[in-house]
Amino acid sequence: MLQLKHFSSDLTGWKTKDETVDFPLKEITENKVTFEGMTFEKVSTNEMTIDVAIKNKNQTVDTVKFNYNN
Repeated sequence: MLQLKHFSSDLTGWKTKDETVDFPLKEITENKVTFEGMTFEKVSTNEMTIDVAIKNKNQTVDTVKFNYNN
């Protein structure tokens, strides 16, 4: 289970102190960890991507990709 908390720029939490957004673990492979709604993938020694499924107000889901490299 991956648990996240969201904060504003002044580090004020969006929710109460004990509330988190929870992502249950689905699968672990050599280069990828998949949670329900979020995937971390090692692309190379110095690069990884994170795909996040975001539900819109109209209940459709968009996937947003974050690329990290060194």
